[in-house]
Amino acid sequence: MEIRDRKYDPDIYSLKGHYQVSDTEFDLRQFGLFLSNDTIFITFHLNDMVNSIGRTLMSGDVVEICHRRDDLVIGQDESISKFYVIQEGTRPAEGWGPTWWSHMWRIKCTPITDSQEYKGILNLPATDVNGDLIPNGNSSNVITLSDLISNYNKEIEITERGLEQAHREVPFLNLQSTHFYFYPTNHDPQISLFVSDNIPPDGSKPVPCGTTFPTQPLIGDYFIRTDYLPAMLFKREVGPQTGNGIWVRTQVNWRTSWTPANKLLSTFINNNNKTTLNDGSVVPERQNIRDLMKAKLDPDII
Repeated sequence: MEIRDRKYDPDIYSLKGHYQVSDTEFDLRQFGLFLSNDTIFITFHLNDMVNSIGRTLMSGDVVEICHRRDDLVIGQDESISKFYVIQEGTRPAEGWGPTWWSHMWRIKCTPITDSQEYKGILNLPATDVNGDLIPNGNSSNVITLSDLISNYNKEIEITERGLEQAHREVPFLNLQSTHFYFYPTNHDPQISLFVSDNIPPDGSKPVPCGTTFPTQPLIGDYFIRTDYLPAMLFKREVGPQTGNGIWVRTQVNWRTSWTPANKLLSTFINNNNKTTLNDGSVVPERQNIRDLMKAKLDPDII
């Protein structure tokens, strides 16, 4: 029953509140890096708050703390605001008067994140200290609050750098044995190497590939069937019973390119095939589930 697509009021209400300023320190007493005091408690006068916005501050409201605006960002001429989301609001104990009337309202706030709930705020155009829109370089677009506050682009860049490093250090999966010399003999047929790269022993001549075997193969020829997943290497040998030539599978190309996903997920990511439906329309096989299953109202539920 959560609300992902929140609608925030574009009007901004000014309120005066009080909270204790403290240093933001890193908690290094456990694994990982945590901020120990990034949660703040702000106290407002109850009557001023109700007279200004018509209600009390509640969970989900977003508060911009003006004095925490960072105007000394390196490499940027604009300033970055500090936004917090309210987690809960209560009447503090020190806000009760002698006549048992409460005069204060305290909220618990944490910094907002670049998530779907706050897109209505983060997609707004950013302004400088003079209230003017900040252009995005030489383009006609303007910088949004998400461009200034969010670290999404940095996290994506870090992930891409990690994937590039992984591809450099481990370009392929599974074992590699092409650097071994393999000499098959008839005296000991059990001598073999576990290979998984679809390369014939000792780097034989270039191997043809396709979805069907050649019509006039010779004994000893190799052929790669690309219609199998993964591809398989076959060798033309003499049949043990009939004496005719047969295709014998010798390798399976398990040594594929490294991907940050399991086998099933990799088949979905790399699936660029298209399917023709009965009505003649052509659709891609790889689709988002939200495109296949549309949300609709249940008529039985009132």
